[in-house]
Amino acid sequence: MSLEARALAIAGDRAGAVAALADAERSREAMPGHDEAPGIFAFPAAKQFAYAGTSHLAVGGRKHVQRAIASAETAIRLYRSAEDDDQSVRDLFAAHVDLVHGHLLLGDLDGTQAMLGFVLDAPPERMSASIVRRLTALGQELSGSQYRGAAQAVHLRERLQNTAVLAASPSSHPPELTT
Repeated sequence: MSLEARALAIAGDRAGAVAALADAERSREAMPGHDEAPGIFAFPAAKQFAYAGTSHLAVGGRKHVQRAIASAETAIRLYRSAEDDDQSVRDLFAAHVDLVHGHLLLGDLDGTQAMLGFVLDAPPERMSASIVRRLTALGQELSGSQYRGAAQAVHLRERLQNTAVLAASPSSHPPELTT
């Protein structure tokens, strides 16, 4: 249901996305031992919160942006406290990018800058193509008329673009050798 919510939100079905998010929450709460399902059936709460953050951002509106921020913060906290086997680097990056995006959508450049540190300070080879696309989109948002003339926005946009270029370069992702 979390994947469904994200897909519906991206497709523009706001009502369907909100309903799927509520269904996902109800389903997790109704399942005894919900965080203990083994193997391929595992869907950690951290992942659910990460997907919820992305979904709320895609739904849009101040209330959903605030929910996205709360979901991303929860996902980050849960991933950081999880055992290594339960951590998802991709979802952790996505949650950080959602957190950044949420602060940007609220017009909070200071919060945006503060939240960007984790992503911008990470080794470029750890960033997926999806994260690079999302960083590029954030940089484009910082080019908007509401930020025109803001030195902080220019600085953030340049850092985002530089990181995206580094992460997208072939030298950041050398081919794996097989033996």
